Amino acid sequence: MLVSESGEPAQCSMAITVPNDSDVFNASKMKASSIQSAPNPATRRSLDSAAVPSLRRAYAPGSPTCAANAASSPRARFSLDVCREAASPRAASPSLITLREAASSLPPAPAFITAAAALVPSDRGCEQPYLRGEPPLVLPNLPSPTRQPPPQPQPGAVPQPQSQAQPQGLPQRQPRPLGPAQPQHWVPPGATATAPPEEPVMATFMPPAMPVTRLVAVNPGAPGAMHRGTWCMEDYLVTKRLCKTATCSVYMAQCLHSSLPVALKVYHLDRVPANCLHMLRREVKIQASLCHKHVVTLYGAFQDLHAQRLVLVQEFAGNGDLHDVQRALGGRLTEAQVRTLVLQPLLEAVSYMHGAGIVHRDLKPDNILFTSDWRLVVADFGIAINAYKERPVTRAGTVGYMAPEVTRCPIKDRPEDNKDAAHLAYTPAVDIWAVGVLAYELLVGFPPFVAGSKPRPRALGFPGSTSSMARDFVTSALAESAGERPTALQLLDHPWMWGDERHSAINV
Repeated sequence: MLVSESGEPAQCSMAITVPNDSDVFNASKMKASSIQSAPNPATRRSLDSAAVPSLRRAYAPGSPTCAANAASSPRARFSLDVCREAASPRAASPSLITLREAASSLPPAPAFITAAAALVPSDRGCEQPYLRGEPPLVLPNLPSPTRQPPPQPQPGAVPQPQSQAQPQGLPQRQPRPLGPAQPQHWVPPGATATAPPEEPVMATFMPPAMPVTRLVAVNPGAPGAMHRGTWCMEDYLVTKRLCKTATCSVYMAQCLHSSLPVALKVYHLDRVPANCLHMLRREVKIQASLCHKHVVTLYGAFQDLHAQRLVLVQEFAGNGDLHDVQRALGGRLTEAQVRTLVLQPLLEAVSYMHGAGIVHRDLKPDNILFTSDWRLVVADFGIAINAYKERPVTRAGTVGYMAPEVTRCPIKDRPEDNKDAAHLAYTPAVDIWAVGVLAYELLVGFPPFVAGSKPRPRALGFPGSTSSMARDFVTSALAESAGERPTALQLLDHPWMWGDERHSAINV
């Protein structure tokens, strides 16, 4: 039964063929798609004006389509109510009143969008948002932006930076107001807006502070400017390298704290064998304990932990070694030059070291240096040993300057080897042997023994110009038995060391 708008039964005067709901939807869908695919806005408006009246007529009250849909399905009857509400200003139901009021508060939308949205089928019926009383999505009617041609630059004008212009019709960007920062997180209605929790700041990883260098030793006799807690390579201005060996290098440098020239003896610890590391510790300890005018001063020593280096800061000898002086004087020195320039200061240094129990074990021209004021100093305590603290039983030194008792000692693999062998121990007399070799070499011009051969002191030959006292001095120092050699103090008191002055004083 058909019902009219007033609620009375409606009379149908003629029988007609009514299309079903799917046919009406397909026809409306075709019209909506044709409207959307129109090439320009003018065409879409013409199609829209032609499509909407036909839809209104099809679903007007009393029309055959409306009467047929009334008897079909709940979804069709609800569509009929929507169309009747759109055609009649009278309110039909509370839900439609709410829908109409919500729609009236929105800006006008193109008619083809509203018609297509009303005809979309749904199997869930009232679960659609616009059927729960929520307004349908309506797009604002915005004009299309127009592109302005770029201005032509004037001849000779300086180009100015252009700001990006916003399209016409869009709201202009408002400047950000000054004041407290607004919360960027979602705040429920009625709740107080609070600032979001601060995110933890990821701090940059910094390694723990640790000393780059470690101070090993400081000489009490070092200048006051060198007494400081931290020593490093940045404290020195390196100018040149003086020599290089397999395990160490010696550099000429200037101390930036005291402005004194120094010699840096740098040991590369990664190149030093494990069984020789104890010799480095012993060298630093021995040399730092010595303080004599004819012994090179060790100002201090520090270890570079990152570069694996041990640096010895020593007194700088600017006039080279004894080999340089010997070559400068023609290869041979007079007896007076040998006594005053070399032997007297050398024996004073050896006597001082022996009194402290220190055996140098490597006295040779390379390790006897001269400072800028021609002061002789003994250097290189790399294989020195303290005979008061440990027994010297190692074959150490330079071939040609080693005493016979040193050459009899076997080569060791470990530092503790042969320490209990008392018959292999030798005394500080090995340095006296080296002094005798130096004296002969300076007087004659070449070493007394061929390197690698067995030394024979009794077969030594001297030039005819060599005095008998000089010969006696050399032969006494080169005695084959260590017990027959004089001490350093006894050699200083030898008649030849006093020369003509002592003879003249005795004759008077």
